[in-house]
Amino acid sequence: MAEFLVDTHTILFLLFLSNITTVAILVAYNIGKIQKKPYIEFIVGSIFLSFSWILLSLRDQIPDIVSVLGVTRLYWPE
Repeated sequence: MAEFLVDTHTILFLLFLSNITTVAILVAYNIGKIQKKPYIEFIVGSIFLSFSWILLSLRDQIPDIVSVLGVTRLYWPE
């Protein structure tokens, strides 16, 4: 059986891509419809989560304070 090696940066990028894709599909599906508050909150939360994944994957490439402040968003209560 062949080994399937995937690095952490690839996993984090795929998490970012899946969140952005989810947002795009939801926005495209609801164009022209009335959006309620929970829907808007979910979209905004998914966008913040996407950028948190990107900042986490860019650790050691961006300043530490930017990375720490962005990744703390992963742990904020909704």
